[in-house]
This record gives sequence, C-alpha cells and structure tokens, in this order.
Amino acid sequence: MPQDEVPESSSPSSAAAGRLNAAAPEFTPRSAAPHQAHPHRRGPHHHHHHHHQPHHQHQHQYRHQHHHQGEDEGDAAAVVDNAQLVLPEELARRVVKQVEFYFSDVNLATTDHLMKYITKDPDGFVPMTVVASFRKIRELIDRSLLPGALRTSTELVVSDDGKMVRRRVPFSDVDAEEVQSRIIVAEKLPEDHRYQNLMRIFSTVGRYGCLLP
Repeated sequence: MPQDEVPESSSPSSAAAGRLNAAAPEFTPRSAAPHQAHPHRRGPHHHHHHHHQPHHQHQHQYRHQHHHQGEDEGDAAAVVDNAQLVLPEELARRVVKQVEFYFSDVNLATTDHLMKYITKDPDGFVPMTVVASFRKIRELIDRSLLPGALRTSTELVVSDDGKMVRRRVPFSDVDAEEVQSRIIVAEKLPEDHRYQNLMRIFSTVGRYGCLLP
C-alpha cells in the first residue's frame, strides 16, 4: 500500500477498549524512529490500511455533476439520470476496497459500530444507509450508486433490493478471538507520528497486517 495513506474505520472510536486484548504484553520499540523534516499533523483517530484514495476534486465532481437535471426537472429525472450512469472502474474498485475493510476481520474485531447491526440481523446484513453514511464513502460515491459498486465485490453480498449488505463469509466468535490474539496496543505515540515511522518501529519485531489507532 502507499505509505502515506490511511484507512478509515467504521467507528468514530475505532479501537473500542472493550474489544481489545488488555492482557497483551507491553511493546517497547528498540530504537526511536527518525524525525521527519516536515511531518504531517494527524488527528488521534487516523487509521492505516491498504486502500488507495482518489483525488477529492475528481470525487466531488463525479458525485455532483450528474444531478443538475434532477434538480431542475424533479426527482424522477434524477433517478433516471443515475440509472444511466456507469461508475468508473477505478473509482468502483476504491469504494469496494474501503467497504471490504469495514467488514474485515480486524475492523470488526476492534470496533462495535457495524457489529451491532450484524448481530441484530439473522443473516448478518447491515443497512446500506449505514455504510453510505461513512465519511470516505460519502466523498467517493453517490448513495444511489453504492449498491451497484458493491455487487462487484467477491467478499460482500448485496441484497436483491440493494438496501442491505453483508460479508460473504460470516464473522464468528472464533475469528474475533484469533484476531484479538494478534493485536498489539501502542499508546502515547508522538503527535507528529507518520506511517513510515510506525512501520520502522513495528518491523523490528516482525510482520504486521495493518495499523489502527
């Protein structure tokens, strides 16, 4: 993944304390990471993942440039207009990868937001409106185009009416325990930390899948 990109968890508090392994041993880096000349300030809730993000200008242009006809001629015209749109392949891929991350083992094991919907539905479905409400999804795609994009995923299943989405392979308690056993919690990171610095620190003890706050 590009080293300067970060994922967005499906929860405002992506590392819910109740879902982390509090008994995990403390990790102390062997050496401090080198100081970056021009560090980027990041908030406390940035996440690191493997999904490439598109340029925001292109995103917003695509989301809004097709709705002028609907605004002038009514909702029916807007629906017809959206039905005729073909989502660019690269943009669809980015949307799918982001939503697949929301439903990934590591995200479901460390956040409660989607799990509360998954556990309520007998088939593990989550309302499409919930997924569409996440900030990165709002920036990438219009809500009406989201079901069609997610139907191209090999890891997700969209309901026939396009109103729900779930994992193709259900997330079990055994999966959650297995993920929890491999989680390391690092606290009191410097405010100006960068992804490259964290990679150097954690790579001293072995390979890792992704970094979450």
